[in-house]
Amino acid sequence: MNRLFVPAVLAALVLAGNPFAPGAADAGGEIRAEEARPGAGPTPESLYGEGMCLLEEPEGGGSAEEAFRLLSASAARGYAPAKLEVGLLCLEGRGVPQDLEAAAEWFRKAGKQGIPEAQYNLGLMYYHGQGVRRNLFMAFLWLRRADKGGHADASYRLGLMYLEGEAPVDSPRYAAEAFERAALKGHVRARYNLGVLRAEGFGVPRDLGEAERWYRLSAEAGFDEAQYNLGLLLLTTPETAPRFGEAESWFHRAAEQGHPGALFNLGLMCERGFGAEPDPAVAAGWYRRAAELGNPDAQYNLGLLYYYGEGVPEDAAEAARWLAMAAELGDPEAQLQLGILLGLGEGVPADPAEAYLWLTLARLQGEGRAKGPRDDLLKRMSLDEEAEGKRRVGRWLREHPDFEDRLYGGW
Repeated sequence: MNRLFVPAVLAALVLAGNPFAPGAADAGGEIRAEEARPGAGPTPESLYGEGMCLLEEPEGGGSAEEAFRLLSASAARGYAPAKLEVGLLCLEGRGVPQDLEAAAEWFRKAGKQGIPEAQYNLGLMYYHGQGVRRNLFMAFLWLRRADKGGHADASYRLGLMYLEGEAPVDSPRYAAEAFERAALKGHVRARYNLGVLRAEGFGVPRDLGEAERWYRLSAEAGFDEAQYNLGLLLLTTPETAPRFGEAESWFHRAAEQGHPGALFNLGLMCERGFGAEPDPAVAAGWYRRAAELGNPDAQYNLGLLYYYGEGVPEDAAEAARWLAMAAELGDPEAQLQLGILLGLGEGVPADPAEAYLWLTLARLQGEGRAKGPRDDLLKRMSLDEEAEGKRRVGRWLREHPDFEDRLYGGW
């Protein structure tokens, strides 16, 4: 399945005290550049240059505290690039105790003077509620300013906000346009997301050729999700001549980075003989690696290989173990097969109530093949066993609210 890459929310940073010592410039005490008298000392530009030289020296060679002092002096005289750097130092706690509120204020000052990086940083702080109260509208406004200034990361984040319904306008078309602005500047994940939108026809006309182009650009930059999706696309297009060899090559590149889906698909290609003779033993190796990373499809397929003894020794207990892992992750086919094994006591001790649980869950997910085994099981169950099975279904659904939302929809 194609998935958009949405990065995880950054962890909140720890607030610290005011970094500005007596006599140092504070966030509200800057001097406008036009008010600095010529010949009254170092220029804001020279102070900035000296401060940046200290920051850029090899670790331990420069003084972050002195750099902060010089940059603060430059920022206090209105020099916008220095305001950005002071904000970054406050944000990172480098040369000064960390102070997110001061960082946000310096980013605001630099942003108002048109520095896209400051606008982007302030937008992220509003988005995550760091140093300022969380405000998605303000995040959107500052990110849009940075986007208009040509900041690729801002364009990408703006695209995510459009997609996630966090922007004032919920628009997949605007999302695609924002991703394209970032993609044209070389943003790897924006290129991947644009590929997904092109492949799905979401916000833009569906165009598998364009999807492949954007996937390839992202994949060549090393993004494993793009490598995986490019492999999937090559595996199915053109329908008359799927490009098995190239698909396998991209799956290998993603698998080297530990991508579970790529590992699974390498196993699938080996098991089914896509582009070569079937080799269930090699397939089992790929499935195992993906299964150990939590891929339910691989766990299910590995369980079947053990059950039938294909590529691995026949072992119903080992089959049940892998099927149970996939069933717990919500795979309906695994739930069906596990329910059958528990009902028959094959590879595991017979447990009618547990069999009822898994067959019922499979049935709830629309697995039609579960109806017959479940009906047969009910005929053999006592009333107490059936009551226990129903209790287990209710308990499992309560313990897995995401699963219940998937079945019935959430608010």
